[in-house]
Amino acid sequence: MEEIFMSNLKDLAKNAFAVDPIIDGRNKIPVEDLIAQYPDGVSINGFSIYQPVNKIYPERPVFSFVEDATKYFNGGKALKEMVTAWLDSYDNNRSAINDELKKSPIKVKLEKITLRSGNKFTKVIMLHEI
Repeated sequence: MEEIFMSNLKDLAKNAFAVDPIIDGRNKIPVEDLIAQYPDGVSINGFSIYQPVNKIYPERPVFSFVEDATKYFNGGKALKEMVTAWLDSYDNNRSAINDELKKSPIKVKLEKITLRSGNKFTKVIMLHEI
């Protein structure tokens, strides 16, 4: 019985420190840099919903992209809405969505705009599949 508890504790500890697969081995690229380096857009080939361990920051979608396999970027409100639509359509099956994205990446162009209120917003323009 004690071995079962120890095994469970080890698994729980390991999972507590697990890094999201989209983030693991990649460096974050700020959206401003993404826009500057890829003015024609990027091709999303993977996503996840990342919840920081400290939970100070809200969960957010994170994306890998074809143009640079060493980087990932965080999604804001518009991209979170896109992910929500995917999850609703695929019955929350993230693996199925990621399988589709690997086969047919989605090309998006990001632009920083200023709203009438003065707030900054990242506009997402769907381009096409690559």
